Amino acid sequence: MKMVQKLPLAVLFDMDGTLVDYNISRDRGWRQAVKDCPNLPGNIDPDNLVKRILEKAEWFWSDESRSARWIRNIIESRREIARITFSDLGIHDNPLSECIADRCTEIREQTVSLIPGAIDTLSRLRDAGIHLALITNGARETQRAKITKFGLDMLFETVLVEGEIGYGKPDERIYRLALKSLEVDQPEDAWMVGDNILWDVISPQRIGIKGFWVNLSNVKNPYDEQPYRTIQSVKDLLLYL
Repeated sequence: MKMVQKLPLAVLFDMDGTLVDYNISRDRGWRQAVKDCPNLPGNIDPDNLVKRILEKAEWFWSDESRSARWIRNIIESRREIARITFSDLGIHDNPLSECIADRCTEIREQTVSLIPGAIDTLSRLRDAGIHLALITNGARETQRAKITKFGLDMLFETVLVEGEIGYGKPDERIYRLALKSLEVDQPEDAWMVGDNILWDVISPQRIGIKGFWVNLSNVKNPYDEQPYRTIQSVKDLLLYL
């Protein structure tokens, strides 16, 4: 049954994992990058190298302060992960590690695509007179490339990129900036939609915005705070109009 409720004045959207996504996983991206590298030293087993890179990546992003520092430059973060991995293996060959990291970036960016129903959802929200803002963490170059590729800048009144502003989710200033730019005075009159339970749901809810959690894989919420609504895809948002 269609769920009808008071429409928001504005909806704030996350981008990665919500409107656009990669058709190849991080793991497969690194694996293909290593496979494509023709200059690996003879004593390096490719499968072991991939395993070590993935372990190092897991360690690299597990630290909150390091993650916050590097998220604005994904290209350099991949280079750093590869460099540290090679160094741990006793190989000090920056051009080789950078080649693998940059190939991984190339593979990932080539496979990014719109999530089914994303554009239709945005268009129907606009047609309903709802103001739209895009809030995305990450580097200016990588995020703007995706925004331009899919014409998202034409669908949003406001686009806020962490790498351009100097701060991003879960800093409450970014949500307040989005509301101010859309001339929405009360956070309760806005929704935030995204796949990160902390950045896109819990943090904006702490200032009064209603959070819609895009939980495609039905993962468990690790926090005591609950989303206003849980959906499996951005297109399910239309059920609430």
